[in-house]
Amino acid sequence: MPESSEYGLEMQVDRRPQQRIGAISGLVRRSAVAAACLLALPLAYVGISFALLAFPANDDWDPAAGTILAFVTSNGVHADLVLPVRTADRDWRTTFRPEHFAVSLDGARYLAIGWGDRDFYLQTPTWADLTVPTALRALSGRNPSLVHVTYLRSVRGITNGAPMPLTEEAHRALAAYVERTLVLADGRAVAVPGSYSRADAFFEAHGSYSPVSTCNAWVGEALQSAGVRVSRWTPFDLQTMWHLPGYRGNGPLLR
Repeated sequence: MPESSEYGLEMQVDRRPQQRIGAISGLVRRSAVAAACLLALPLAYVGISFALLAFPANDDWDPAAGTILAFVTSNGVHADLVLPVRTADRDWRTTFRPEHFAVSLDGARYLAIGWGDRDFYLQTPTWADLTVPTALRALSGRNPSLVHVTYLRSVRGITNGAPMPLTEEAHRALAAYVERTLVLADGRAVAVPGSYSRADAFFEAHGSYSPVSTCNAWVGEALQSAGVRVSRWTPFDLQTMWHLPGYRGNGPLLR
């Protein structure tokens, strides 16, 4: 409000500097809160996912009852299911047809199956090919997805993974989960152009990748559907293998 000088004249006090200081202080506080929230979100994401390791699904799973040897493997970031090509009631070559692969599948004993974002799969054959726009599109949760299949002659060269013995019933449940993910035409997976090698191919799939529904979460849900002991949410590859009895970290898959 106006103040009087010794000469009886009114002077208007300029409060604009104080207002500017108050505005700056408020902006700093809001920025600090926003930064704290941005930091808390990834910490909570990681913390919750690892805390859930203590409360696995299918805690009564008995691996000793399994007669079909399957695996979960990882490249250090992305986990895959590794299943026998042929069992008593299934031949995956009828789903993932030989004509979509550049090599003969006659000697293949296993196939690795993974799920993920379409653009990420097709545009990043190596980590050096990863770009920020590709990563952001994948995290948006709006992109279509693919299933990636690689036929393997052996699993002995794999150094990060764990054996997963399955009963016939569990194997059928796991296979059914994979088939529900696929876009099928006459019982066959629909191929998409592109591959990383002569022994792999991509196929159309349902669903979209997101920070919650990651490639590793897909593997974890597959294990849950088969009655295998696994964390209830597995956004990271380690969590898909943590409860498997043969998991050794970075060591030979078979000894």
